[in-house]
Amino acid sequence: MSDKGLRMTTVRVQREDWLNVHGRWLEVKAIRPDHYTSGGPAVTFVFKAGPALRVPLGKQVTVRRRPGRGTW
Repeated sequence: MSDKGLRMTTVRVQREDWLNVHGRWLEVKAIRPDHYTSGGPAVTFVFKAGPALRVPLGKQVTVRRRPGRGTW
């Protein structure tokens, strides 16, 4: 697996995956369903280090999986 990671939708991200956020790899500690004030569906990623991030549901993100959980 390259350092670039995999592109996938937010609905496929799991705890302990690593998300690329503005060029930094952050480990996902928790995932929460969320909504924007306009009512649009979203997901909030809580990281082990750094602030939480709310992303539209279904948006493409770059992910790395930890060894033993599919492609890394």
